[in-house]
Amino acid sequence: MVSSEKRKGLLKNYSKMEIKKFPFVACLLAFPILQFLVFYLYININSFILGMTDLQGEWNFKYLKIVLEEFSRDGNNLWAYLGRSVFQWLISTFVCFPIAILFAYALFKKVKFEMFFRVLFCLPGIIGVVVFASLFTFVVAADGPIVTMLEKIGIQPSEQLYLFGFLHYEKTSFATVTMFGIWLALSSDLIVLTGALTRIPEEIFESGRLEGIGFFREFFQMVIPLIWPTISTLLVFRLAAITTFDYGTFVLLGETVTTDIQTMGYYLFMLTYNVSRGTEVANKPAALGLIITIVTVPVVLVIRWLIDKFTDSVEY
Repeated sequence: MVSSEKRKGLLKNYSKMEIKKFPFVACLLAFPILQFLVFYLYININSFILGMTDLQGEWNFKYLKIVLEEFSRDGNNLWAYLGRSVFQWLISTFVCFPIAILFAYALFKKVKFEMFFRVLFCLPGIIGVVVFASLFTFVVAADGPIVTMLEKIGIQPSEQLYLFGFLHYEKTSFATVTMFGIWLALSSDLIVLTGALTRIPEEIFESGRLEGIGFFREFFQMVIPLIWPTISTLLVFRLAAITTFDYGTFVLLGETVTTDIQTMGYYLFMLTYNVSRGTEVANKPAALGLIITIVTVPVVLVIRWLIDKFTDSVEY
């Protein structure tokens, strides 16, 4: 217990009005602290224990060995799932993310039809992922507007597209799901990047205009260095989620996903989903998650160190 004299010493720097607000502040902090303790600390400790024990609670690494054997087995799908996850990450990070940064800057500069594009890109966050998935499914369906549009411009879709649409045709299904997931990520990226752009002092842009700096030179030589801490953080988050993000596959296709388009994120989700239905034990997804964590955490930390090493921090 804190003595009364020490308590008075701690409170001497606060006014009576501020002291009266302490219970209110404590109530505000209680909920996020409780969330952290339950949904992060407890779940991660419990997952670690499940991954290292068997169904009887004995520490024998049984399920860790099972997962490692699946990785080493010839013809197993785990490496294919991981390969598709890496491919989606490469496309999302090195193709779509730079485009997202450019679009965020263009919207920040209030180009023509800026509000239309802002609503279009942020649509998943506005109407909700499930509703957006239903809308997206209709657009890429066999009788949807994309197939009709291709006919109007003189491009004849294949017979399979007339039968299955883009989402259920095996040659276009994976690309369609990837595009949906990239659109989901783009919505949140634009919000974060726009917030970073609005923090740049207007005086910096005014000095650039006085120097005669154009749109692209301002973008590459001024904006990118100034918002680089935000960009690097988003890049690290993308790398950390490389094996857990399923790009909305379950929302679009449910349990009907074939092994030809499954990713590691979807596989992990389905393992956990089957645990809730009683058709799978929790030890296996916990063991797989533990192995993925052991591999990805050092990679993420090294990439983060390299980003900080070769780039200067910016304060304004």
